[in-house]
Amino acid sequence: MSSTKISLDQLRHIAKLARLEINPDKEDYLAKQLSETATYIDVLGELDTTNVDPTYQTNHLKNITRDDVVGESLTQSDALSQSKDTYNGYFKTQATIKK
Repeated sequence: MSSTKISLDQLRHIAKLARLEINPDKEDYLAKQLSETATYIDVLGELDTTNVDPTYQTNHLKNITRDDVVGESLTQSDALSQSKDTYNGYFKTQATIKK
């Protein structure tokens, strides 16, 4: 079994991508935990899967979505009629994305 080591730089990069704040006191512990998890996953690479069909879905359901049906919809004025705040024919809301 190979040993996959997650470095502190990799842990910090993963945390940044996931927008997670990690307590610096816990970084070593988390890097060790992720390394152990990655090592367990490495075991899967040792399995012989030459005669195993790929599994894309485990519940054997096929296209469980409904067909789109075009129907009558609200006019713009009807849709906006219950809004607290509008601007030039659009809903106006608070900013949802922060930098």
